[in-house]
Amino acid sequence: MPHYFALQALAIRENTVYIHGTPSFPKSETQIYLDIEGLPDNESYYLIGALVVSEGKESFHSFWADDKSEELARFSEFVESVSQLSDFRILHFGAYDTVAMKRMRARLPEFLHTKVDRILERATNVLSVIHQHIYFPLYSNGLKDIGRFLGFEWTSNNATGLEAIVWRNIWNTAKAADIKTQLLQYNQDDCRALKHVVESIGRLVTSNVHSTSQLPRLARRDWRSAGCAAETHASRQYFDHDEHLRRSLHESEAQSQHVRRAAPAPSRSHQINKDRLVDGLDSYFRKLAGAFRTRIENANSS
Repeated sequence: MPHYFALQALAIRENTVYIHGTPSFPKSETQIYLDIEGLPDNESYYLIGALVVSEGKESFHSFWADDKSEELARFSEFVESVSQLSDFRILHFGAYDTVAMKRMRARLPEFLHTKVDRILERATNVLSVIHQHIYFPLYSNGLKDIGRFLGFEWTSNNATGLEAIVWRNIWNTAKAADIKTQLLQYNQDDCRALKHVVESIGRLVTSNVHSTSQLPRLARRDWRSAGCAAETHASRQYFDHDEHLRRSLHESEAQSQHVRRAAPAPSRSHQINKDRLVDGLDSYFRKLAGAFRTRIENANSS
């Protein structure tokens, strides 16, 4: 089922959640809410968080790797622990987690491949269900935006995926216990936020609130055109949001360069580690800004 941008715009204009069709998640005895943390520049997956819910009871499991040499062992432990379950579903948000599992599968011993395949077969992308059926009055379908809209609060208010990358890079250098604690908590919060989102969607569907089938007859027939004006306004705000992010990234890059020039010279080893971190973030910001620029140019040319 496609994503209807006019209905998305209508949801934003009316500050209303709309449900199109019948969203559902596969049932099982055990649900595992999964979140994997990694570093995108070197395909490192250093933390797997799994919130296991069975018969009304919850247990949370973290699989942490101090460095890349430990990642296979931690991933193997995760695979073996899940494989002990007879009836389970993996719930994750976005393609990142399944991509990580497929990449790690290629690095694992062959005898574990069938177990990873079984996990992948039982994985459900919650974001795909939302994209096809749920229209929140939001400009993003990110987990943070949807989770907060539905009332979930992260332990760290400013925690983001980018922040987690920064934390891990700092931990790689300093091995500070408080940084590891932050990462473990952030990962657990993401798993619990995902559970909160899934359960909230279930309640929305059960209540049948603001289903497109409940719209007035004219709206049911013409909600696509009814949302056109709102879509134009929403699209403009999307572009403004992209431009704001692009400028912010540019300013952040300029500020980081200024800080690097103005700061007193530290020890050589510390400077090398700091430069690597800053250079990595600068590269990430430039790529992100380029992606935003491409989106804006494509939108303007269409």
